[in-house]
Amino acid sequence: VTPSPTELDNLMCVRNTLALHLARKSLPATIGTKRECERCPMASHCVAAHFILEK
Repeated sequence: VTPSPTELDNLMCVRNTLALHLARKSLPATIGTKRECERCPMASHCVAAHFILEK
């Protein structure tokens, strides 16, 4: 499968965002959309991590 230029651009943006958060040792903001979070396989980990960091 050959990705389109737009898909490559989007992938690079996501990679750069991830690299930024790894360098800062921080977590990205939560999605905050009920529908998206309900379908996310990492929802329990995400909620736990943000709960711990808020204290």
